[in-house]
Amino acid sequence: TLEQLNNVTVQLTGVILDGLSQTKDGFYNVLSLNKLNNVLVVGGTTQNNGYRMMYISGQCKNVIFSSHNFINNNEGVFFNAGIKWDGTDATVGLQNFAIRNCNFINCGNSIIGTSMDQNTGTVTDLVKNFEISGCKWRGGNPGTAMYFPAVDSAMVFNNTIDSVNMALTNDNRIFLFIGTAEFYNNTANIYQGHVA
Repeated sequence: TLEQLNNVTVQLTGVILDGLSQTKDGFYNVLSLNKLNNVLVVGGTTQNNGYRMMYISGQCKNVIFSSHNFINNNEGVFFNAGIKWDGTDATVGLQNFAIRNCNFINCGNSIIGTSMDQNTGTVTDLVKNFEISGCKWRGGNPGTAMYFPAVDSAMVFNNTIDSVNMALTNDNRIFLFIGTAEFYNNTANIYQGHVA
C-alpha cells in the first residue's frame, strides 16, 4: 500500500506482489494507491492475482507509475474513490497521472474512473490529463483492456499491442474513452475487436 505520500520516489525494483496463482491466501495481494501527490513509483512486478492488479482508492495528482510488470492477473487497474466533480481541479480524482513503460502480460480489463451521467450532468471520479506511453500488452482476453468512463485529455501513445483478445468474438475496444483523448503512434499486431 502506498498511501498519503507527497514529493517522494518509491523504488519497487525487486519487489514482487504475488497472488499465489489466484488462490485464497494471495487473492488480495494487490498494489494499492491512495492520496498520492507528486510521487514517482518505479519498478516491481504484480503477478498471478485473482483480484485487481492495482487499486486506486483515493485522489492522486502528479503521479508517474513506471517500469512495472503486470503478469497473469485476472483483473486490471481499478480507480474508484467516489469523488463528485464540482467543475474544479480540486475535485478531479486522478490528475496528471502517467503509466509509462509498463508490461501487461495476460491481464484482465482495467476501469479507470466511475461515471458520467448525461441525464443529471454528474461526473464521479473524473480523470484528467492521464498518460499511457511506452507500454506493452501481450496475451490475455480483457475485452476492453483500458476503459475510462469519465476522462478529460488522456494521451495514449507509443504503445504496443500483441495477441490480445484472441479467445473472444464479441464487439469490444481495447481502449475505450468517454470524454476526450489523443491516441497516436501505437502499434497493434494481432488482436480481436477495435483498438480504440
